[in-house]
Amino acid sequence: AADLDLYKNVEYEMAVQDRQIKELQEKKNDLEAYIYSMRDRCSESGDLGKYISGENRAKFMPMLDEMENWLYEDEAETANKSTFIAKLDSLKVYGAPAVNRAKENDERSIAVQELQKEIDGFTTFVSTTDPKYEHISPEERAKLQGYVTEVSTWLSGKLAEQAAKQTYDDLAVTCQEIRTKKTNLVYDCNVIKNKPKPAPPKEEEK
Repeated sequence: AADLDLYKNVEYEMAVQDRQIKELQEKKNDLEAYIYSMRDRCSESGDLGKYISGENRAKFMPMLDEMENWLYEDEAETANKSTFIAKLDSLKVYGAPAVNRAKENDERSIAVQELQKEIDGFTTFVSTTDPKYEHISPEERAKLQGYVTEVSTWLSGKLAEQAAKQTYDDLAVTCQEIRTKKTNLVYDCNVIKNKPKPAPPKEEEK
């Protein structure tokens, strides 16, 4: 029984070491893959090329080369997992904003369409003559229109700001901000739109 416990402990320690070695190798591979990927993607002809400024590219590309060289030095052979994570994070300072700008550019039109659809829908509702909404007073409709106008003005302004920027500049508005505006608009307007119709007065008992 004592020998069995001893070997169980040895096996456990070996399993821990195997997992640590595997995790270390994964972090090293992550760093290496990021270097190769971003070197191509952030070049002037790469898919992220227009989302990073020439000034930042001039800083980023030498960093990628230096990090690749470091990977094949003795120091990298004895480095721990946290070192590889820190090295990757230092590269993402330049790479991550470019990735984010590209993603935002791809998704912005969809987010705008989603918000515009709600703006158009509630704008139409304000003037509806549908009998099921006849209990919505003119004051309540005006209040709803105020919500719509405010959001519509905000959206137009933000899109104009974004259009005036270079693709590598900081964003004037994010897709998350647009979707938050949509969520808030829908909530505010539906409080009015979904107001229950008053129950008809009860007939007097004979």
